[in-house]
Amino acid sequence: MPDKSIGRWVRLENDGPRNHPIPDIYISTNPFKLGITEVLLVLTPAKYQLVAEFTRSRIARGGCLTEERLSDGIPITISEYHGGRIEQCVLPQASSCEYLAGVVSLPSVNWAASDLKQIKIFIGDSGCAIAVQSK
Repeated sequence: MPDKSIGRWVRLENDGPRNHPIPDIYISTNPFKLGITEVLLVLTPAKYQLVAEFTRSRIARGGCLTEERLSDGIPITISEYHGGRIEQCVLPQASSCEYLAGVVSLPSVNWAASDLKQIKIFIGDSGCAIAVQSK
């Protein structure tokens, strides 16, 4: 997890069964030190804001899983950190796939090819069948 000097970030974490290390994806406007199973995608402030707002709106929509239901498919936890607070939601697999499809197709983000590659790996490990197109 980033230190407190990083004021805002989004994290995607695969909560499913792990046969191999599945890196968490952090998205931020600033580089920071990562753990061994973490990947960082650095975006411009404007692009980051679109991702953060999309994530925040999905968290606010609800439908988050409780501990008892974590075995339903391959859930992911989405987190958004801003202003010293973390908001998060554990999404069931179908909602996870919907969220990930939305993130990669956000208008005006135009993900770099290397970023899309990392997201594509995460999508595959999440059990989602989403076509990721380079823009």
